[in-house]
Amino acid sequence: MIREYTCEYLHNTGKPCGRPCVRPESCRIHWKTKSHFPCAVCGKPTGSSSGQCQSHIGSKSADLQN
Repeated sequence: MIREYTCEYLHNTGKPCGRPCVRPESCRIHWKTKSHFPCAVCGKPTGSSSGQCQSHIGSKSADLQN
């Protein structure tokens, strides 16, 4: 029996894909894509390893320079 999973890939809008799939990783379209997580500051989806979107990574580095 084949188990059915739901694709949890986050689109740029912040909504999950939601397609049914047989792989636990993601659906047939998104299984090789980089994982996205909500930004720790604003909640915008980001693939950054720091957990912050591009806007907040830049502001943090600017604060460190001052």
